[in-house]
Amino acid sequence: MKLKSLRLKISAAIMVTCILISLSIAAAMYPFELERRQARLRNIHLLLHAVFDQKKDELANEIYADQKEALEISLEEIQRLENIETLFVYDHEGKMKASALSENFTIPDAIKSIDNIDTSSNFTRFSKKQYNQKNYAEFFSSIEVIGINVGYIRILYDLKTFQQESRMIFLFFAVLCLALLCIIILLNFFLTRSVILPASKLRNAMSALQEGDFGTQVTISSQDEIGQMAVAFNEMSQRLHRQHADLTSAIATKDAYALELKKSNRKLEQLNLNLENMVQERTIELSKSNKKLQEEIEERQMAYRKKEELEQRLARSKKMEALGLLAGGVAHDLNNVLSGVVSYPDLLLLDLEESDPMYKPVLTIKDSGIKAAAIVQDLLTLARRGVVIDELLNLNRVLKEYIMSPEHNKIQMYHNNIVIETNFQNDLLNIKGSPLHLKKSIMNLVSNAAEAQPDGGTIRISTYNRYVDMPIRGYEHVDEGDYVVLEVRDFGVGISEKDQERIFEPFYTKKTMGRSGTGLGMAVVWGTMQDHNGYINIKSKMNQGTTFELFFRQQGRYCPRRLKFRCSQVIWEITKL
Repeated sequence: MKLKSLRLKISAAIMVTCILISLSIAAAMYPFELERRQARLRNIHLLLHAVFDQKKDELANEIYADQKEALEISLEEIQRLENIETLFVYDHEGKMKASALSENFTIPDAIKSIDNIDTSSNFTRFSKKQYNQKNYAEFFSSIEVIGINVGYIRILYDLKTFQQESRMIFLFFAVLCLALLCIIILLNFFLTRSVILPASKLRNAMSALQEGDFGTQVTISSQDEIGQMAVAFNEMSQRLHRQHADLTSAIATKDAYALELKKSNRKLEQLNLNLENMVQERTIELSKSNKKLQEEIEERQMAYRKKEELEQRLARSKKMEALGLLAGGVAHDLNNVLSGVVSYPDLLLLDLEESDPMYKPVLTIKDSGIKAAAIVQDLLTLARRGVVIDELLNLNRVLKEYIMSPEHNKIQMYHNNIVIETNFQNDLLNIKGSPLHLKKSIMNLVSNAAEAQPDGGTIRISTYNRYVDMPIRGYEHVDEGDYVVLEVRDFGVGISEKDQERIFEPFYTKKTMGRSGTGLGMAVVWGTMQDHNGYINIKSKMNQGTTFELFFRQQGRYCPRRLKFRCSQVIWEITKL
């Protein structure tokens, strides 16, 4: 069966090779044949067009003068040209006026008249047609005299020679295929005698050797690779015969050793079983110890990381507290001084006309006092840390109130090329917080985002609920739990890693002091988040933008003010269940 398979494979390989050669020749000849046919049709078209151009004026005059006999003579002159078989001339209404027919040509009904031609148009058409079961190249054109369409001419060119050329090429390809078929038969015959039959003998000898007939020989007279394989097989068969004889004699002496070996194997199996049990028990003990040790190491590493984070937060808190106390003391003194600077200019402006030379300087003093008062207010906000945070509120409501506030309108008026986009989650959970401090922090974040985009841009404010299942190691370490997240994102210049380390320090700013920043806004944000027991995370890339994420602990579902007590009671009861 395998030999038949080998013969089939060899025959198939030869056949596939010949088929591929035939297809390659056909693929190479097809474009040339196609181009030849198209070129032949173009030459026929040019010939018929040239003949028509030569006779066009003569035909037009004869049609116009209604000289039917002269018209038929002109058509017969054209018909004498090789392969031009039949001609028809029609008047301007499409009715046949004269014709020159070949022998045995029957005029089909389709060309006796012209029905679907626009008689007002000047056109020429060349196409292949079949009439009376013969193929023609049809040249159809209008005939004009001084721009007037007087009739039409139809010339039928016999494509018999054209088709004979195509048949000759097809016959050549058929002869080529027949030659390839003969090559396949000859190759198959040669391979059968020189390869397959010797391989069959070699296989039969191998089968006999496989069945135990050691010493069998194969006779192959060829000196090629198969003949060399036969010689090697004969040597191997003789060697196996000798080895089999030696092995038979050795088997006779093995029984005594086999019994002793069997006893030894039983003892080894028992020892192996005991050893496996001991190793398994020890492995279980080591796995438990290793797991316990790994848990202790992870707990210590986590405790060490938490200790480092707490120490960093404590150091930052002490630093901020010291700066806050200093700022608070200075702010109280400045507040007393500024009370006169802010109030007295209003009294002076009441007595001054706008045309008075002192009006603008006094107005400048008033504006400067108001700006200084705002700075003092930031200092007081920074100093009043430790505020009691016990009001249950919804961050969406705080954001909406801030967006409607004068402070936000002032930022939008100053940065009129900034677009504010909001994306608030509808079912946002409640938090505990101070609306005043939260609005102040939101204002500072929005102001910084606007100033980070001096050429205009977009600020995106978003809120959403988020469950942190793995601690976030960002700017601050965010523990696992349920949070309400406030996200303020801009697409401005970004914040470098060096500046991120000091961004929340009071009076630290990259802006021009007194003109676009005081360095207190981000310190107020940091202090507010500390009072709310929240976390801050910063994501920033230079020239791509910055995102501030504020994490607040969730306190339950959002409830309207008139239903707050009832909703809180229901949530508390569900939690208790």
